[in-house]
Amino acid sequence: MSPFQPFDLPDQEPETVETARRLLSASIVNPVLDILGDRWILNILRELHFEPGRFDRLTASLGISRGTLAARLDDLVHQELVERTQYRTAPARFEYRLAEMGRDTAPIIHAIRAWDRNWGSPPMAERGSEAGAGRQAIHAGCGRPFVPLLGCSVCKAAIRARDVAYAPGPGAGIDRSSPLRRLRRRTSPGEGAMPVTAADVLGDRWAALVLAAGWFGIRRFSDIERAIGIAPNILAERLARLADCGILARHFYQRRPARAKYILTEKGFDLYPLTVALLHWGDKWIAGHGRAPLILTHKLCGLRLTPAPICGACGRTVSPDDLEPDLER
Repeated sequence: MSPFQPFDLPDQEPETVETARRLLSASIVNPVLDILGDRWILNILRELHFEPGRFDRLTASLGISRGTLAARLDDLVHQELVERTQYRTAPARFEYRLAEMGRDTAPIIHAIRAWDRNWGSPPMAERGSEAGAGRQAIHAGCGRPFVPLLGCSVCKAAIRARDVAYAPGPGAGIDRSSPLRRLRRRTSPGEGAMPVTAADVLGDRWAALVLAAGWFGIRRFSDIERAIGIAPNILAERLARLADCGILARHFYQRRPARAKYILTEKGFDLYPLTVALLHWGDKWIAGHGRAPLILTHKLCGLRLTPAPICGACGRTVSPDDLEPDLER
């Protein structure tokens, strides 16, 4: 099968669409996107996962304007993902490093790198100026370059959308909206721009929610509109953009008037582990212990799904302490 062909999964019935809408509303995805649903935020975090950074170095390595970087760093410090340490007083200069909450985004960053390695355009090796591009870590456990996969922490199987079941959790229905959703000016790709990295997709809030509907098998325009509460013109633009870059495939089931289903391709489904990593991070840092809004069960082992970075070379679970920089690169 071509990676850009749609998967043959059954359409959801109307009552199932309503169930999916309730599950999406119950999930932590919206408040997580309030904080992390921005491509610059994700690229800053990815850069800081390699090493602490000073303002000028981050500006140069990210290719970001100074004003945008300052605003995003303020967001991250305010949300306690990043710590700011002053190393010079006149003029004031600061170094930025990940706080515990930021370090816990490691599975998210690994999932982004895994998708970019397989599907990003241009390939990661050619994106020398992008945050983290061209950098390589060594898995100390096996001594080989770390090729990240996201798997189940219990059975180590790679996370696939078909293998996960959903149920409302004890924290469903609690309002956790963030002020950043109202205050932050997004710098997602412009209208009509094609996503080239996972951060581009996730950094567009509506595109991310369209994909979230896709995990539940919501395919028709009107069903997606109802499931995520999106304006028709915005939905039409996001569907066209995601279809044009091969994340969704259009399947016309009616010609007059034209009606299409939008079905996730392999390229689209490979973004699913990233969604699971985001939900897991939100359950810990936004919902709090024992208050997860949505419970994910891994069908292959029958246990609650907790994502874990897996070394693609040796298949073992990897912690941040297991990774060493490749000094030869």
